[in-house]
Amino acid sequence: MIIAMTYDNALENLKLQLTGKLLVAGDPDFEKACQIWNARLIKNPAAILQCADADDAATGVKFATKHGLPVVVRGGGHSYAGLSSGDEVLLIDFSRMKGIEIDAANRRALVEPGVHWGEFNEAALARGLAPTTGTVNSVGVAGFTLGGGSGWLTRKHGLAIDNLLSVRVVTANGELLTASESENADLFWGLRGGAGNFAIATGFEFNLHPMENEVFAGQIIYPISEARRALQVYREVMSQAPDGFCCYPAAFRIPPIEAFPQDQHGKVVLNFIHLHIGDADEGKRVVQPLRDFEHPVMDLSAKQPYSEHLKVLDAGTPPGQRWYSRGQYMNSITDEAIDAFIDHAQSIQGALTFAYFEPLGGAAGRIAPDATAFPHRDAPVSFHILAGWMDSEEDESVMQWTRDFHPA
Repeated sequence: MIIAMTYDNALENLKLQLTGKLLVAGDPDFEKACQIWNARLIKNPAAILQCADADDAATGVKFATKHGLPVVVRGGGHSYAGLSSGDEVLLIDFSRMKGIEIDAANRRALVEPGVHWGEFNEAALARGLAPTTGTVNSVGVAGFTLGGGSGWLTRKHGLAIDNLLSVRVVTANGELLTASESENADLFWGLRGGAGNFAIATGFEFNLHPMENEVFAGQIIYPISEARRALQVYREVMSQAPDGFCCYPAAFRIPPIEAFPQDQHGKVVLNFIHLHIGDADEGKRVVQPLRDFEHPVMDLSAKQPYSEHLKVLDAGTPPGQRWYSRGQYMNSITDEAIDAFIDHAQSIQGALTFAYFEPLGGAAGRIAPDATAFPHRDAPVSFHILAGWMDSEEDESVMQWTRDFHPA
């Protein structure tokens, strides 16, 4: 009891040192603050420090070290693996730190670690600029970037880390530093692809790119029975595609909503979700083979606002569901890989599940493998399964399907 009282007193003292807020079990907002995007992996932290600034994070690290508490960091809270929380830890939560500063003249942005890509995209596009964003607006900038960060503009402008100019961090001893090519360069090397293992990032400086809001983009959906030929055509298209072209072939089960033809509801399909940055007519020419080789179920390819295309995957990745993910880098999409993909996709498990290939290469592939802590520069493609479902009773069936699919 004496130890417990001492610890409680220490928590009260910690609160007095913070600009932000400290929550513990029993506080009115504690349960809500425990929620993360992946409902399957919600944990029970010992305390949640909702930082107002980097000093709060530094104070929290020093407190955790003194009292033997493990530290977990939450940026956007979108971690597939549940790394945004933990049991009996001090959770350093940046969800309130959402500052975005756009320097349009120098094409630079300063972004705090609680910002999501949707917020960052909106702020930059309002100035005619774009960051190297992810593919889902609710994903946090921080965790995405520290792991490498691939998305719609990877082939055109590189990974998120290739556009990272500096990072403000808190080290394991609570020291505040800036890491860049010219300052703490070894740390900067590790932060770019090291997935947050070297320091706690409290601010990011990014390079931005000019962006016209009109692009040629859309979706081309085929029955899964056409997937073998479709993926072979895709392989050929991507072998010759310009850097400005990005296309994700994704298998999923069509949900029963009005956006899709009623006779396709519940059926497994292959969807070419594509985007071309640059001349729209060139984009139309590049994607045309994916539209023409057979009769698609739907073809939504057209000139459209880039800002609208950025929302294309949002409805399929809602918060508060159960998620399980696996992925790997690949040297190529072989016929054998295509056959394995189709074999498992036909029995897809989970109402929100989709399995897809991600095109890499381009600008990201022209960076030396040892230039950053992200080594996969020579991989032209990666493969991902994002299994999503709602009912905990489906946990074993969906996760086992994913475990079988991934190594195949």
